[in-house]
Amino acid sequence: MVNTDGTNIIIRRNDNSSSSAVSVSLFTNATYTRPLYGIEEMGPLCDLDNDGRPDLITSRQAFTSTVNANLLISRNTYIIETPTTNVSSASYSSLSGTSMTITINTPGNGTGRVILIKQGSVAISAFPVNYTYYAATKNYGTSPVLGDGSRVVYVGDTNVITITGLNASTGYKVAVLEMNGWANATNYLTAGAYTITATTLPVKWLSFEGKKVAKEVQLIWQTASEINNSYFELERKFDNEQWHAIGKVKGNGSKSTASEYNYTDNNIMLSVDVYATVYYRLKQVDVDGLFDYSSEISIMLNQNKPVEQLEAYTYPMPFDSIFNIKTNQRDFEYILTDCSGKELIKGKSESSSVLIDGFDLSPGLYIATIITANQQTKVLKIIKANDK
Repeated sequence: MVNTDGTNIIIRRNDNSSSSAVSVSLFTNATYTRPLYGIEEMGPLCDLDNDGRPDLITSRQAFTSTVNANLLISRNTYIIETPTTNVSSASYSSLSGTSMTITINTPGNGTGRVILIKQGSVAISAFPVNYTYYAATKNYGTSPVLGDGSRVVYVGDTNVITITGLNASTGYKVAVLEMNGWANATNYLTAGAYTITATTLPVKWLSFEGKKVAKEVQLIWQTASEINNSYFELERKFDNEQWHAIGKVKGNGSKSTASEYNYTDNNIMLSVDVYATVYYRLKQVDVDGLFDYSSEISIMLNQNKPVEQLEAYTYPMPFDSIFNIKTNQRDFEYILTDCSGKELIKGKSESSSVLIDGFDLSPGLYIATIITANQQTKVLKIIKANDK
């Protein structure tokens, strides 16, 4: 290169030899531009290995004289290695009509892993391509598609992943493999991918509801379709207890139209003033023994029990810097305002009391409004003592 005044500018490469000139072969005629990454006084940036950092930086330094100038060229090279050990154990659980949870029991030595899913019985034959970004969504219907029809449903570093968007009573091939890198700078270990086969369950849920009537709980649920559905098992639990089976209802086998079922739970504990809430779920079991759970529902018990009236007080009164609000109920909000209504302090307590720091408040009268979860309110006057 020649300076504008006719003098030569010598460019040298730092390879442990201060006099080693840069070879022309190291440069190309192509021009690459990238964002400046917030660094000023930088020329065009090149990121050929897609590691998010510029490979070549040119920066003009201060002139040392009228004809001499320093030109800094920095080169970054980052080599992403392919993992050498793939996933050696994986399994599926929580299988339903439209989803499954895949657990990586023994991951390989990559920084993350990829899950491929393909519908049908044909093995997966297409795999991710190095230095390619796949916008996996964990939803089978919206994830990127490879050449053999398999979908890249997950790319990340966790070991328990739930995949949705599947079709009921359908077989799927699943492949799990390791990777190193991120985004467009990723190498995939496609050899020896761990594979499993799973078939989604035959029932597609529509609804599951319940209501308390006198001393019983009536449960009603609907399915949109069923394939080889053997029976439903009703499970129940009270607050902080384990699930227990309480009954069975026979399924409709295979049916492409909607079905409705019901069950009445008349356990004596439902009418005893001990538990505030009872919980139910359905366990659907097909003829092959595979099973699926519905969502959980909760039913409030003793709904006619009178609501306890809110009581609240503050102490000490007056206070110097810290005061306490005490109530006879848990879970309440509090708002502290001055006499003009200006909000000064606001918060929420999950217990029956809260300690409030009023050190920065000026001496005088304040108003505290207490609001409970069932919208009961209480207004208290609070006085901060004069400074001594």
